[in-house]
Amino acid sequence: MSTYTRPVMLLLCGLLLLTLAIAVLNTLVPLWLAQANLPTWQVGMVSSSYFTGNLVGTLFTGYLIKRIGFNR
Repeated sequence: MSTYTRPVMLLLCGLLLLTLAIAVLNTLVPLWLAQANLPTWQVGMVSSSYFTGNLVGTLFTGYLIKRIGFNR
C-alpha cells in the first residue's frame, strides 16, 4: 500500500458524506416546502438558491485568494 492511500481514502469518505448530505437536502427541503403549501415558484427559488450561493462563493473565493493569499 502506498503512503498516500489513507489520506486519499479519508478525503473520499468526507466527499461521500458531503454528497449524501447535499442529496438529502436537495430532496427533502422542496418536499417539506411543498407540503407547507408554498407556491411552486417559491419552492423553486429556495431550491435553486443553494446552487446560486455555490456559484457566487466559487467566484468570490478566487478573488479572496488573490487578495489575501493562499497560505495565511
